[in-house]
Amino acid sequence: MAVVKLNSRKDGLTIETLKEILQDETITEEELNNILISVQQLIDLIIDYQSEQELKINNEDNLKEAA
Repeated sequence: MAVVKLNSRKDGLTIETLKEILQDETITEEELNNILISVQQLIDLIIDYQSEQELKINNEDNLKEAA
């Protein structure tokens, strides 16, 4: 079972909590699991993008300081 940690200070998003949030009895466990995997992939992409942007800003600042 997949668990997506959205916030380290809170419990992760699980299939059970996703069922409660969506309140849709027609969604299967497999579909819910796929949703959780997709959410985790999106979180990973956002974190990677943010890290790249911070690195880019730091590199630009270092070049300005060196000039």
